[in-house]
Order: sequence, then structure tokens, then C-alpha cells
Amino acid sequence: KKKRKKMYLCEINNIKLVIGNTYIVQPNNPKKMKHRNRICTLIEVENHLLPSWGIVKFHDTKRNGKIDGLSDLKPFEKRDN
Repeated sequence: KKKRKKMYLCEINNIKLVIGNTYIVQPNNPKKMKHRNRICTLIEVENHLLPSWGIVKFHDTKRNGKIDGLSDLKPFEKRDN
């Protein structure tokens, strides 16, 4: 089987969003607490031309959820201690 390349979706705030990549939810607004610091995988985006929200799968509960602002997603890198 050939592995398919991950689809480059869009770039928001100099962050390239790719379906299937892992992100952490960190809103820029300090008062926005929904899903803060949760690790997730991007599954689907509402509109590829002007994306405003997306569907993600959270790693802690294995459930799907909706992210209202894609600018809240930041790249997640595992740290080995």
C-alpha cells in the first residue's frame, strides 16, 4: 500500500493546518476556557476556502468535538522527559 500524503488545508496565524495532524487547543483570548489545553486530532473543516470551525477528536476522551475558532489550534509536540 502506498501512503497518501497528508492534505495541506490552510494556514491561519502562520500555522499550517493539516487533516490528521495533532494539535493542542490554546485560545488567544484568556477568558475563553472551552477545551483549553486539550490535545486533539483535526478530522474535518467546515469550509476549505474560508475555514472558521472544524471537527476534532480529543485524545483524552476519544470523542469528537467542535472547535469554533481554528486559530485556537496550536501545533502539539510530544516532549520526552
